[in-house]
Amino acid sequence: MQRIVTLLAAMLALLTLSGCGPEESLFGLGQAAPLDQRLMGKWLLLEGGKPSSDGRKSHVLIRSAADNTSYELDVQNFADDGQTILMSANLVAIDGLLFLDFYPPDPKKSDCKRASFPVVKAHIFARVSIEKDKLNWYFLDDSWVNNQDKEHKLEIASVRSSDGLLLSAESDDLRKFLSKHAEEKEAFSGYYLLTREK
Repeated sequence: MQRIVTLLAAMLALLTLSGCGPEESLFGLGQAAPLDQRLMGKWLLLEGGKPSSDGRKSHVLIRSAADNTSYELDVQNFADDGQTILMSANLVAIDGLLFLDFYPPDPKKSDCKRASFPVVKAHIFARVSIEKDKLNWYFLDDSWVNNQDKEHKLEIASVRSSDGLLLSAESDDLRKFLSKHAEEKEAFSGYYLLTREK
């Protein structure tokens, strides 16, 4: 099943496309919550909560960015070629729920690759739950978003691109949309479990 936020496609897009694209950007979720030390450290990444079938282990290193208000993430050994993917993120609280707002790293402050064609910088959202040594990430499923659009039920601004449907609403509308659908399993079905490495 394709997902708007399938971690592989999303992270590779952020690094190789969006991260070094033009300055225009879709909206994020706005005001970030204070840094949460429980997110910091090195984590083992398990798609669907299970080890990779090929035995490859992917790791996520989460640290505070220089501005002390956002996070920097290195996703190590994610693709078959062992590539490390760089991302930035804000933790955002919406109606008592936590979301990570992922976005491309600043190309002026990182060594991300430059895209060979222009793209729109994009934000990617995941609902988050934090336990002692576990993080649960639930990403929005793009087939669900597309079905909502086809059935004229998508109550938020969007635009079509060559890569699919992009939500283009302003921050307040995005927050309301995510809050409304946060508990719907079909909407947030892209699940990743992160377990802390000792």
